[in-house]
Amino acid sequence: MNKFRFTINAVAIAIFMFAFASLAQAQATRTWVSGVGDDVNPCSRTAPCKTFAGAISKTADNGEIDCLDPGGFGVVTITKSIVLDGGGTLGSILGGGSPSCLIINDSGSGSPNSKTVTLRRLSINGSGGVNPQSNVGVNIVSALRVNIQNCYIYNVSQQGVLDSRTGAGDKLSIVNSTIHNIGLDGIHVGPTAAGSSNTTVQIDGCEISSSAQDGIFIKGGATAAIRTTNASLGAVGIQIDSGASAVIMSCNFSGNATGIDNTGGTTLLSDVTVAFCATGVAIPNGSVTGFSNNNISNNTAGNSLSGSILQH
Repeated sequence: MNKFRFTINAVAIAIFMFAFASLAQAQATRTWVSGVGDDVNPCSRTAPCKTFAGAISKTADNGEIDCLDPGGFGVVTITKSIVLDGGGTLGSILGGGSPSCLIINDSGSGSPNSKTVTLRRLSINGSGGVNPQSNVGVNIVSALRVNIQNCYIYNVSQQGVLDSRTGAGDKLSIVNSTIHNIGLDGIHVGPTAAGSSNTTVQIDGCEISSSAQDGIFIKGGATAAIRTTNASLGAVGIQIDSGASAVIMSCNFSGNATGIDNTGGTTLLSDVTVAFCATGVAIPNGSVTGFSNNNISNNTAGNSLSGSILQH
């Protein structure tokens, strides 16, 4: 009897170890998607998957999904540290009426609000040729760091990038990206309802146009550094909400109804242009100060700041 039990236990352990090894093998550090792939594949370079959603379950934490050739790789929810890279081809997500084209949410993982997600060289299209449009391009619910690099985000009915996190230490970086044809805000940092954000934001080298509400909205508590970015052809180029702070350098907010709207935050400008707006700079509360190298002119109203800083 003891020998029989020993044999059963040994077989059970072997089965467990085999299953564990198979699972570990299924989660590769680098996986691949292709327009002609199949999600039943292991997502290797020679047997790629069809969608990002199919590949992400086969990609290890801190891994990377790359695109082999042009294709639309579907909406996806990201729950782990990962890189999605469109590479030198077209890596596309077509929303087609899904609430969000791409969701980042690690709240259900073993270590919530700790993951780092990088989106690189992706085209994120909210309509996908379907009516209605997706509400949000990139919806950031929970993660520690999110990097958006060289991406195109367009044709969404609400926010291009929505970062609704409120935790201390959260970071958002958007670099060399284009956001256009947005129903509300191009980039929105903070909850859409009550509450404030503690996120630190970097926006560098971006083009934001045709946002029906704000090109950039920085909510109370958030801190932003914005450089070499243009936000035009919208209702407001950038809004700094009560309690938020922003340093804005070498940017252009011309051609909006309002160029800069400071509703209680603290804003510092250097080499910023605001022209041909109905209101150049609106300061109902808070302060907007700047160096003498700014060009705030040719607006119907709002051609002055609340204070200036002498340059040496």
